[in-house]
Amino acid sequence: MKRFSEIRTVRQIVGEPRRRWFMCDSMELIVWCGDRGEPVGFQLCYDKRGIERALTWRSDIGYSHRRVDPGEGPGMPFKATPVLGANYWFKPRAVMEMFDSVSAGLPPEIAEFVGRKLREHPDFRARR
Repeated sequence: MKRFSEIRTVRQIVGEPRRRWFMCDSMELIVWCGDRGEPVGFQLCYDKRGIERALTWRSDIGYSHRRVDPGEGPGMPFKATPVLGANYWFKPRAVMEMFDSVSAGLPPEIAEFVGRKLREHPDFRARR
């Protein structure tokens, strides 16, 4: 998949905003939606075939960027649930370019919301 497609059966968590989940070969995107269906937060996981990382933005916590521990490796007989690990380096321009290259399958309001939040990240720098 060179662009995002939506997973229709997403487990919803009581007390959290409704979640929508989108996937492609290189990224996964979870979007939290408000009462009117508008995006109010997201988690963008990228570099799924390398050192996977997750950028999360929510209005109550702001930005968080973490490495994803896949829950598997030497000495682990069974695959565990992936978890977010320690803070990790973040290159917002590179992530923005990756996101732009696959965002065609997203609803326009979600693509615009995530793109805007990527550009608003404090580490984002315009090309000179």
